[in-house]
Amino acid sequence: MENKKALDDYLNSLAKKYELVGAKDLLKEIGKEKAKLAMELKEADDAIEKDKQINASSNFVGGREGRAMDTGAATYTAHLKNNKASIQRKIDEQNQKEHAIFDVYGNDLGKQAAEETNKKPVITNTSGGGGGVPVVDDDKKNKKSDKFKAEQDWQKEQNAINKKAYMEGEKDYEAYVSRMEEIEQEFYQKVLANKKITKEEKAEAEANLAEAKKKQTDRKNSPDDWKAKEEALNRIAYAKGEKDYEQYTARMDEINVQYWKKKMNRQDVSAKDLLEAQAQYQEAVKKTGREHDFCFSRTRR
Repeated sequence: MENKKALDDYLNSLAKKYELVGAKDLLKEIGKEKAKLAMELKEADDAIEKDKQINASSNFVGGREGRAMDTGAATYTAHLKNNKASIQRKIDEQNQKEHAIFDVYGNDLGKQAAEETNKKPVITNTSGGGGGVPVVDDDKKNKKSDKFKAEQDWQKEQNAINKKAYMEGEKDYEAYVSRMEEIEQEFYQKVLANKKITKEEKAEAEANLAEAKKKQTDRKNSPDDWKAKEEALNRIAYAKGEKDYEQYTARMDEINVQYWKKKMNRQDVSAKDLLEAQAQYQEAVKKTGREHDFCFSRTRR
């Protein structure tokens, strides 16, 4: 009986351990999503502000053409506000998920964090990005625990410069993300160039560098990122007056068609996602055709 109890206690402890690992993984994913949504929310605010400026500076046009322009501008303004509200709802959903995890696992995660704080120091990539560069767990080796401080300080500085440029409007979201990826890869390259690096640390850094490059490639090939970028460029072109409302909406529909086509053509698409992508693609093509026919019939009249 005692052996069975000891085994049950061990299995329960093991199950709890992996539950906490799962909780931390979920929090990590939520954090990534919240960061992405925060950037999207800023872009939405910027678009609304630009729209206000354009509307305030627009010259008055009378008659039917003026009413059409007013209707188009109002429709676009409503679209921008709805987009912001949608992003905010997604942020609220992520916050609710986060709070739910804290309600269940908060105390255990806090205890675990306190225990880890008392352990021997480990050098990691604390300035953002993927994995870390651990120091071999040895008392003598730990005397060199700050060997990568220069690399980490450089990364923190570069991330701060990049974030400042984005927040001040000197960079768009794509340029901001691309620079973050470059900084992460340069960080690992600098770590690998450190003459004090050990074999274990070198292997870890090389693996992290390869993973960072793969993430960058995957992101650039992602239909979602492509769509977000193309839609942002289209909104900017409309806000600058380079496109009228009809051209703006036509491009949005075209982007949607190409987006679902890209989703279908992904090599890693599952059977379920493929079926959804095919259905959405067909619907997007039909919508584009209906709007084309509508515009054509108006032109003939």
